[in-house]
Amino acid sequence: MYVICIGDILVIGTLGIDWKRTDLTTETTNRTNADSTLQSNLDSEAATRLANVHTLQDNIDAEALARTNAYSTLQTNIDNEASTRTSNDNTLQSNIDFEAATRLANDNTLQTNIDSEATARAAAVLAEENRAVSSEGVLQSNIDSEEAAKISAVSDEATLRTNADNTLQTNIDNEASTRTSNYNTLQSNIDSEAATRLSNNTTLQTNIDSEATNRTNAEN
Repeated sequence: MYVICIGDILVIGTLGIDWKRTDLTTETTNRTNADSTLQSNLDSEAATRLANVHTLQDNIDAEALARTNAYSTLQTNIDNEASTRTSNDNTLQSNIDFEAATRLANDNTLQTNIDSEATARAAAVLAEENRAVSSEGVLQSNIDSEEAAKISAVSDEATLRTNADNTLQTNIDNEASTRTSNYNTLQSNIDSEAATRLSNNTTLQTNIDSEATNRTNAEN
């Protein structure tokens, strides 16, 4: 029996048996190869990461340069726009001042025209008022005359209507009396006709009864 310590690996074997030594050699080889593969992968990853870092830095530098150029262009545009706006504002203010002066002159002219129109209108109103007062006096006189004529006509019409109403009432009373007399005559005729019909019906019924009795006796 033998004991061998290799690093952290303790190998226990017996004399005449070599298979455990073979396994140790294989494991050592596998571990060495795995370490080499791992180191290769680490080196490859480090190289890739370094390349990516360089690429990222290049992109950042390019973006920074582009941003710097864009800021410069933007500032130039802002300065140009500010200059244009200032020029336009000055032109606008000039136009506003000119329009204000024109409006003031026009307002003064308009006020003068309004004052003249107001004076003319006041004179026209006074003239119309005087004419209206004169015309209203004539109109009132005509109205008074027309009113008197209408009152007289209404009175005459009222008299005619009263006389006509009296005549109509007399005719109505006469018609009512005639209708009452005619109604009484008609009712009397109806009553007489009813009595005659009743008597005739009684006679007819007696004859029918007698005929029925004779028929019965004859059949027996």
